Amino acid sequence: MSDTPVHLASALLAPADLEGFSKSPAPPASAPAGSPGSTGCAAMDRVNAYRKPPLQPFVDAKLQRFQPVSLVYEVLSHRRIEDAREEVELEADVFRDCHRLVAGELTGDMSPLAFPAIGERTVAGRVETSVYGLRQNTDLVYLLHPKGIVISLAIMTFGEAADSDVAQHVAEIAYRKVDDVVAGR
Repeated sequence: MSDTPVHLASALLAPADLEGFSKSPAPPASAPAGSPGSTGCAAMDRVNAYRKPPLQPFVDAKLQRFQPVSLVYEVLSHRRIEDAREEVELEADVFRDCHRLVAGELTGDMSPLAFPAIGERTVAGRVETSVYGLRQNTDLVYLLHPKGIVISLAIMTFGEAADSDVAQHVAEIAYRKVDDVVAGR
């Protein structure tokens, strides 16, 4: 395998990869500028302060469908392997040490998820919030590919409790697609 940068856009999830999904008509919203709010959790502050640039621009995709999963948002970033490992470990610290997420007006309860190992390192957690009186569960999954690619997934459900099997299925498909692109398959 050469050290040539991977073309990440071709490794993103597409509607054909996940049954019943379509591409979101609007581009994904960019992260708001400024402080994400006070979390009272040092691990979250370390993630917010992490600013290692990717080796190439990150790419993202947003897919949607109706129940049970409403939205899948994926970001792929390629970093030096040491930086990628640090990024994923910082996310692991958040789910281990933080129990509350505060981002602007949004607050939610955070907890780690038991998740099978996919790739070099897997970190998963759930954020439970209420939006307009409707329960929202977001499973956040970070997968580390040995070539320094971080696969970041947000799998959101509204209403009923989320099923982590759905997040595991999405994560396995996302990892396999990245691995296939890296291997030239």
